[in-house]
Order: sequence, then structure tokens, then C-alpha cells
Amino acid sequence: MSGTVLEFTSGLAEYPSDRVAEFIALAREIEALVPNGDWDADLWPVGSSFVTKGQNRDNRALAFYNREATLTNRHEVIGGAPLAGQFKEFAKAYVRYQHSASPVLYEPTSKRLGALQFIEASFRSLNLEPLIENLNVTVLNTAVSIAKEGVGPGRHYQFALTVQQIHRFCMDRKFLNAPFQWKHGVRKPKDKTEAVG
Repeated sequence: MSGTVLEFTSGLAEYPSDRVAEFIALAREIEALVPNGDWDADLWPVGSSFVTKGQNRDNRALAFYNREATLTNRHEVIGGAPLAGQFKEFAKAYVRYQHSASPVLYEPTSKRLGALQFIEASFRSLNLEPLIENLNVTVLNTAVSIAKEGVGPGRHYQFALTVQQIHRFCMDRKFLNAPFQWKHGVRKPKDKTEAVG
């Protein structure tokens, strides 16, 4: 038996780290939340980006710091440290891109950043370098566990859902070195205002 064997080779290999870098470059060009010149700041004053009826607060800010940091109402960060280098760049890109694609109020935007802080804290607690392309089940489960500390079941569920949305976003854009399916597994708390009968 004789035949021709064709060798299949792809000229261009596409790596998740390259896709993340392209995403960050794209987000840097989007004009949302803060001017492009303020991208490198670890504290973004975003009060003018959100208009809440009757509460137009200019003192709102997004702090790209780890979860040990506390932000005062005077835009001062107490304690903590900025998020890890590449992870911080991804966090800024994610928050800015999501706000430009589907603008929401300040609180949901702050939750997006909070979920990213839980993921970064999870990487650190597992002694792993915080890189979004290295996301795995253990990191996500640990992030959801960290999110439970000091909050009620409703808030924990919201954070778990936001962590899941970040995972889904990364999966859809092929940002992960080893893609996997995942759901947070936190039960939605029962709403006492919903009565059957």
C-alpha cells in the first residue's frame, strides 16, 4: 500500500499570553472610566463616569490594590499593595472593557474589581504567580472561599457569580492555557420576600 502523506503544520501559533497582551493593548486605547493618560495610575478616580440620580458623587474611585488595602473617602489607600504587575494590567483592561461594552453603575463595576482582587488573593494564597492565563479550578474555588469572609450569603453569592463571569470571559476569549468548565457552586440564598402560595 502506498500513498502520499501530507504533514499538517500551522504557520502561526497562538498563545493565550499573546491574546491577553492584545486584549490589554486594545483596552488601553478605549476611552472609558479614566483618560488614557491615567492608565498607569493604581487609583482611578471614576466619579465623573457614573451618574446616580440625586447622588452625583465625584469621590468614587477604583483602587487596583490587593484586598488588604482600604480606600478612604479622600482617595487615600491605607495598607495593602498594588495588584501584581501583569494581573493588574489585566484587571484594568477587564474593568475598562466591560464598562465600555456594557456600562453599569458604580457598585457592579466595583464588584468586578472585587472579584479580580479575590482571584489575585487566591493565586497568592496558593503561592502561584498571579497570571490570568494560569487560572485553574483550585484558584477559582479558593477565590470563592476567600469571598465568603466577612459577608452574608447574598453578597457571597454575588461575588461568586462575578468570579464565574470572569472565568467565562476568559474562556470565551481563549485566554487560558488549559481551558476548563467551571461553576461556582454557591447556592442562591432564598429571598424571604418571595412567598409561594
